[in-house]
Amino acid sequence: MFLYCILALAISGNSALVWASDETFHQVKVDRVTYSVAIAPTGSRMRIIPVETQGVVTLIRSSVCSGYFATGGFTDEMSPNTLLEVNGERLSKLQKRAHNDGGVLVVEDESIQLLRYAERRKLRRMSGDKLQSHPILVMDNAVDKPLNDKRMGNRVAVGLLKDGRIILAMAHDEERQGTTATTTGQFAEKILEIIDDEISWLLNLDGGASAFLVTPNYMIAPSNGLVSSYICVE
Repeated sequence: MFLYCILALAISGNSALVWASDETFHQVKVDRVTYSVAIAPTGSRMRIIPVETQGVVTLIRSSVCSGYFATGGFTDEMSPNTLLEVNGERLSKLQKRAHNDGGVLVVEDESIQLLRYAERRKLRRMSGDKLQSHPILVMDNAVDKPLNDKRMGNRVAVGLLKDGRIILAMAHDEERQGTTATTTGQFAEKILEIIDDEISWLLNLDGGASAFLVTPNYMIAPSNGLVSSYICVE
């Protein structure tokens, strides 16, 4: 087990809000579940970084990201199981999803776009690095319903504020390693409550035992699940 570590925080009672000195890290604790949001400075750029499948502990120790980073797309056993395309190399295929489930993150230079799965045919005409994940949690500052999955777990998400700043969010259960934190619907609702600025979109990433979030001042890594990619914001 790799216990989570949060530096310079003081939390008491069933609900608390903690602000980092740079006011880019927000945290709310509700019962056993802690919701954390990191907002990268204006002008930060995003990268999708593929790695040889490894545990969270190893990845954090060896990461080449000097800013904010978190779990990427879903990993199935020892390989990515949703679309992962970086530097023109397709490392895994687009996963078939029912209806309008999830989306594809497309990153090129300073451009960051989220394409719904239903619009996947547009990907053929789009350059840049691509990462598929599911579900979309927030679109146009509202919960992107239906989010009716009742399964509980640690959660990680990446998103974009209306003003262009990048956010990374996480929910984790302090007493368990990854199975009982929150549902995707509850996660989306809570992040909307925490952030005063409007959210353009928020995409759920791999969670459970693979969930982690690291900033220049904070590290949250409750467990040591497998990771095959991660999001870096510098």
